[in-house]
Amino acid sequence: MATAGALAQAGHAVRIVLVVRSHDAALAGVHRDFHLSAGADAVVASGDAAEGDADWVIDGKSNEFWWPRGGGSLKDVLASVPARYGSVQAVVRHLVPASGEEGSVVERTIYRLSPNASLDNAWRPIRRFVRRSRSAGPPLRGWYPIEVLQLVTDAPPPFTRDALERACAARLLHVDTRLRGALRAIGAGRSPEFPRPDVLDEAEFALDVAALGEADVLQAHVRLDELEARLAAVESTLPEMVKRKLRTLARRSGRT
Repeated sequence: MATAGALAQAGHAVRIVLVVRSHDAALAGVHRDFHLSAGADAVVASGDAAEGDADWVIDGKSNEFWWPRGGGSLKDVLASVPARYGSVQAVVRHLVPASGEEGSVVERTIYRLSPNASLDNAWRPIRRFVRRSRSAGPPLRGWYPIEVLQLVTDAPPPFTRDALERACAARLLHVDTRLRGALRAIGAGRSPEFPRPDVLDEAEFALDVAALGEADVLQAHVRLDELEARLAAVESTLPEMVKRKLRTLARRSGRT
């Protein structure tokens, strides 16, 4: 597949616009700087007309940082997608901050929740999509080249350093300093690095992707249960419907 650089030389560089659907003033600056450094061409508020000239659109929030996997930028990822596909999958992974310590919330947010974490199911991995503008093509399934590192700043209980370290020992949390490192580099005037995942990273990522599959299966079971309940309701009324229809036909035939 061609890289973003090769496509740019050919006059086909992709333009990426991140549309922010919710706003957190405390994170707005680092959020914008990160995504411009990661390959986005613009970060705009919801409803801004700048979305119109995008090749790809990311619908995000100001507490989300869209991280390209595989050693390249967001442009590298999206430039490699065949034209017939209209969207690319991303996985939301949640980071929680240590409380009671100095530093910005991003500096303190280096712990990533495991799918096994005993928190509300809302913090389990979630599938999101980056959509190609003006395209109704199908999503590219089976590939997750982007992570959405979401900062969970409002989830109880308070995450003290001791509690976080115990959770790491229990494999409920994993230390993940990638976002902090990238933002430190940007603050120092350097370009952030998006290194290729190592074997351990890939294994942990595979577990989160597997959790997505389990969620899909659960949703499918829920839908099947709903359909079975509706079918049972219809079947329970069917004999009465048939009887009414037969009585109507009988009355009509008696008048002829």
